[in-house]
Amino acid sequence: MGVGGRLAVVLAFTFADGVITEIDVIGDRDRLSAADLSVLPQTSEV
Repeated sequence: MGVGGRLAVVLAFTFADGVITEIDVIGDRDRLSAADLSVLPQTSEV
């Protein structure tokens, strides 16, 4: 999630057996600058 064109927060999801088991909200600037991020393609599945 970005604010003013800058990354502000990352949501990190952990999955087990197809179910979200953990959600981490990362807002620390040092951790964000070190993060290796990818944008996933949008799918029509919900």
